[in-house]
Amino acid sequence: MQPDHPGMLKIIEKYREKNLETPVVVEGKNDVQSLREIEFSGEIIIFNSGLSIVRFSEDLRRRHDRVIILTDFDVNGKRLREDIEKFFVSSGGTADTYLWEYLKRHAGVSTVEELPFAVNRAMAHISMPGKS
Repeated sequence: MQPDHPGMLKIIEKYREKNLETPVVVEGKNDVQSLREIEFSGEIIIFNSGLSIVRFSEDLRRRHDRVIILTDFDVNGKRLREDIEKFFVSSGGTADTYLWEYLKRHAGVSTVEELPFAVNRAMAHISMPGKS
């Protein structure tokens, strides 16, 4: 599937703005760095694998009513996203997974660390119409 360059950039921009008020949950430090590279400037929370997913989600819920979950797009990342979402929502929170779902289908990447490359590719594609 070809990446949806204009759509992806619009979604990324929308979520940069959302991140100013809503934290993004990621898997590791490199994911934080990658989101900073594409100008996410709000709070980014690293999943603490020292805690169980249940405990992490409950602690997260005590601090936040809403989160954006952005784990990797592989099988393990999908499972982690689903588990955090399930336990966070069961604690009364709202988990936003639309960005994850959109990027999984349209960005042509398998990890959060690859997002800066995908964004740069999309920007280059838009500045050079006719290229695919």
